Amino acid sequence: MRLLATVAVCCAAWIAGAQIAGPGVWEWKVSPEVEAWQKDAPEGVKVWDGVKADRRDGTVRILAEATGVSKGIEAEFLLIGAKSDRAYESLLVAKCNGGAVMEAMAWLGVPEGWPTDPLHVRFWPKGERVSMGVRLLSEEKVVPITEWIRDLKGGTSNVLAEGFAYVGRRGWDETKMPAPIVSFYNDEQTLFDLPFKAAKGAVYGRFRIGRQLKVNEKAEVVLKVMPAADGKPRVVQVDQRVSPEMSAADVVRALRERVSPEHDVYVRLLPDGKVSVAQMKELAQVVALVEGPDAGGIRLDTPPADGFYPPAFNPSDDWRNRKERPFQPWELHLGASNVLVQVIEDWNVEGLDPKLSTKRFVLEGPGDVLRVANLIDNPERAMRTVLVFAPGNYPVGELRRWLAPVRERLPQVWVFVEEEAKQ
Repeated sequence: MRLLATVAVCCAAWIAGAQIAGPGVWEWKVSPEVEAWQKDAPEGVKVWDGVKADRRDGTVRILAEATGVSKGIEAEFLLIGAKSDRAYESLLVAKCNGGAVMEAMAWLGVPEGWPTDPLHVRFWPKGERVSMGVRLLSEEKVVPITEWIRDLKGGTSNVLAEGFAYVGRRGWDETKMPAPIVSFYNDEQTLFDLPFKAAKGAVYGRFRIGRQLKVNEKAEVVLKVMPAADGKPRVVQVDQRVSPEMSAADVVRALRERVSPEHDVYVRLLPDGKVSVAQMKELAQVVALVEGPDAGGIRLDTPPADGFYPPAFNPSDDWRNRKERPFQPWELHLGASNVLVQVIEDWNVEGLDPKLSTKRFVLEGPGDVLRVANLIDNPERAMRTVLVFAPGNYPVGELRRWLAPVRERLPQVWVFVEEEAKQ
């Protein structure tokens, strides 16, 4: 699919008479207008190589060059770094690297954000919102992004008008491809992301080039900070404590009292140690109904190091049956006895499915979980997931105690209530 898309882009550009680069590092062409742009720095404006920040109006301007990708072609990025090899997927290439952009945002007082990171259960881009536009250096007007990029699923509206989340973190690596600065899907490395869940596969083909630019045509991407209507930061962090006496409805009611349509609310649920796993499962099911800007307005945030991501208590029941799992994680059975189970796959059998067998390790304490996992697992392909089976009345505090030694070793946790895994 990627190869076909690349060929299509290059062919379309050739037909249109454009000379765009295929995969490979972009070669920037310096011109007198670029030198003039770099020198133009009125009072109140700070300048880096290829970047300007203006405290008077809260804008950042990034010098860019057009790739020549043709109108109607899919775009995965508005802007990529100077050393990126993905010009065939982007409208523009920056003259600078991401580090200069982050310095400019910091100079404006905009805090760093958090990109998505599924391995560490961060599924929502988190950061202050910015609007986006593009101005050709040969013109005066800044043209909104909605005229440069079409949203095929937006109907009469364009979701890009809602702005982008500044998710930049220290350590942006210009040599790590695709080195995006402004991305149209959730990317762990990008600096500016869509402000909602947008996995690459889910939005593939949605965004298209809406306006043709000549290859090497010079422009600037103009970002403007979008505070909430009350003038305060848009990002609000809410830590909601959960006690054994609270029902799922009580928790949702408490959250709704703290949700504001003008803000992006990120929620961490912090259960008391006496809360049961059954209570957490019910809570996870109810919270799922009100998660997202179009539902209840909340976004579940990454839990603290010893906390739990609520959906972990509501896994697919199909996974109770080992034959229905896509792979075989560790199983931790807690209750009257505490046992760690390794499920072994033997592929040296007839048919398409492996023969499954198990090894059981009786545990005397939480430290044994880590000891057994390290002793048995192949270090080059170590399992990162554990399925926990516990009675419905099992306290979260006890679950936390058993998992504490292996949180880094087994970061992906799923908790099943009451039933045992089927043999």
